[in-house]
Amino acid sequence: MNSTWKGKEIGLIGVVVVIAIAAYVSGLFVDVTRDGSKYAAIAREIFDSGDWIRLKIHGEPYDQKPPLLFWLSAASFHLFGLSNFAFKLPLLLTGLLGVYSLYRLAKGMYGPMVAHLAVAMTVTTQASFLYFMDIHTDTVLMPFVIFSLWQFWEFLDKGRSFNGYLGFVGIGLAMLAKGPVGAVVPFFAVISYLLLTRQYRRMLDYRWYVGILVTLVVILPGLVGLMDQFGWEGIRFFFWTNNAERLAGRLGSSRGDYFFFFHNLLYQFAPWMILLYVAAFREFRSFLQWKQRDADNFLLGGIWVYFIILALSRGKLPNYIFMLIPLFAVLTVKHGSQLMESQGSNAYKWLSVIQTVIYLLLATLIVVLVVWLFPLGNLLLWLVVMTGLILSGWVMWKGPSGMFRFFYPGMLLSAVFSLMVNAHVAPQIFAGQASVQAAEIYNKQATAGEKIYNYNYESYELFFYAKEPAYKLVNDLGLIERMQQPGTWALTERQVVERIDFPEPAPEIIPLPHVWVNRLNWEYINPATRSHATDTLFLLRSRF
Repeated sequence: MNSTWKGKEIGLIGVVVVIAIAAYVSGLFVDVTRDGSKYAAIAREIFDSGDWIRLKIHGEPYDQKPPLLFWLSAASFHLFGLSNFAFKLPLLLTGLLGVYSLYRLAKGMYGPMVAHLAVAMTVTTQASFLYFMDIHTDTVLMPFVIFSLWQFWEFLDKGRSFNGYLGFVGIGLAMLAKGPVGAVVPFFAVISYLLLTRQYRRMLDYRWYVGILVTLVVILPGLVGLMDQFGWEGIRFFFWTNNAERLAGRLGSSRGDYFFFFHNLLYQFAPWMILLYVAAFREFRSFLQWKQRDADNFLLGGIWVYFIILALSRGKLPNYIFMLIPLFAVLTVKHGSQLMESQGSNAYKWLSVIQTVIYLLLATLIVVLVVWLFPLGNLLLWLVVMTGLILSGWVMWKGPSGMFRFFYPGMLLSAVFSLMVNAHVAPQIFAGQASVQAAEIYNKQATAGEKIYNYNYESYELFFYAKEPAYKLVNDLGLIERMQQPGTWALTERQVVERIDFPEPAPEIIPLPHVWVNRLNWEYINPATRSHATDTLFLLRSRF
């Protein structure tokens, strides 16, 4: 590859970097919903109350998730005030730690070329763009798991104590993000490495056991809050009930689909999903032929034990797989680079055709998105779309053969697609929540001392966006009583308004169109039927 092409490649990669950064930054300003709104509301309660240990949601003790995400966002509120940006920014910054850790991990295991491509693939997968816009605890979990894996790999490879202890610090922070599941991937990566390389005596190294104490010290502040509010049951919930009961399907979602994560990866790992499946097949074939290197043994346990546990469990949600996305990228690039060495093989030719088809489908989806589904009027964004389509097409047909042509169009198109979603589509959809509109009306019209309540709407946007803390009502009688008091507002659903006969003077009823973000379907996506797919919530205001 000549120097001219290297210079062009640097410029082309710069285009991807700029567009990807724009996509991630745009996601910081998108309104919250569902889980994200709950986490933002808890962080706000910390900010309002100054109590960093006893977590609460609408004034009630909260134990469902550990505190790290809430601490990070509450600290950001002190710096930047209450906003979507302040809520999400520290989480994106932890993602940078994950990116750097992934680079160092992949470089140590397979060299700089795999490291660079694994990072580029990870940050341009749809899962990464999604979960740094729509926040989950997995958003914080992933970076600290990868940091822990990097430190443990360094410890196993070089034997330096501080790397081992930093690995346990990483596990502690991962557990403060989502509980004991934060220890699962690092644990199985280390155990797999030691067993498959027959280094059994290293399991007796005292530093492993000192490291466990390091982890316990790190998670201690989270345990103190649980003990204070819930006693020993809170400790049991943290170490066992929360994760184990979710996997068993007795807490949260329950699905019997053993292939749930296989088909979820079709969009989460897009546009590299087929390459991932091929890489997984090749990895297991190498394992059965006993052709594994030491790094392969570490990666094998880190990915597949947890993946199999998830696949066999009844509790399944798409975000559970997010902390494996960087490891999937390392696996995919490792085998992709091996395929590049045999460009004349049938496997390489078929994969090239498949990836080209995927890239063309993604380009088509971008055009359909901005021309028909959500027509784009922003000239700057149109310039980005046209640049992405032209450059990706040029590289596919005229670019240098090998890794660059194989991977670059997907990275560019994925970044362009996500920028359109985060900067153009998601703001429209998420702002369509009646709770966001209700908070805006209340913030503008309510005078000092007026209170707002939430009744029978099972999401938490109001608790985050209202200028004064919102309160939760639990029954019809409570709503009726509150609406007889001056300066009272309440957000509720249609069935409540239809079944309650409010005494005179009845409250003012303000209908607000509502988008159920977690229930989007084709009827809503299709602009011809979108108006029929929205619901209506009601903002009540007392007339006293």
